[in-house]
Amino acid sequence: DAPNVLTSTRAAVAEAGLAHRFDYLAADMLTAELTPSSYDLIMLGNVCHLFDPATNRHLLTRIRPALRPGGRLAILDAVPSDDPDRHRQLSHYALGLRLRTQAGTVHSLATYRALTTSAGYGQLSAVQVSDRPPLHLLTVTAVTGVTAAR
Repeated sequence: DAPNVLTSTRAAVAEAGLAHRFDYLAADMLTAELTPSSYDLIMLGNVCHLFDPATNRHLLTRIRPALRPGGRLAILDAVPSDDPDRHRQLSHYALGLRLRTQAGTVHSLATYRALTTSAGYGQLSAVQVSDRPPLHLLTVTAVTGVTAAR
């Protein structure tokens, strides 16, 4: 993550008493060199909505080899709901993304399933963790011996 973000992340992890369980890398997630099989967990928190599906597919594909066998990718992000009131709230958020990013958008659960499958991950699990904002925690395991679809 960016160095200024890591400062607050380190503080939160230390406050939780878990500093001994985390490593940090200040870098650009789209270009950083990642050591193969070096992470048990890679977390993309409120990141994927900043990019279009092609960029997200590139990101998910490039980080997969960095996961250890059995390692997990966790994505925390807003996911549209079938509920009209929740969908309306997220539509306003999606409009804001369009105004402040080059290609940002709210991705559906079906889009995340397609992205993770094509990038070589196993079955996607989704749990809603917050109603307002409508956040979901999506998790997948990297499938060993699988090459991402081109």
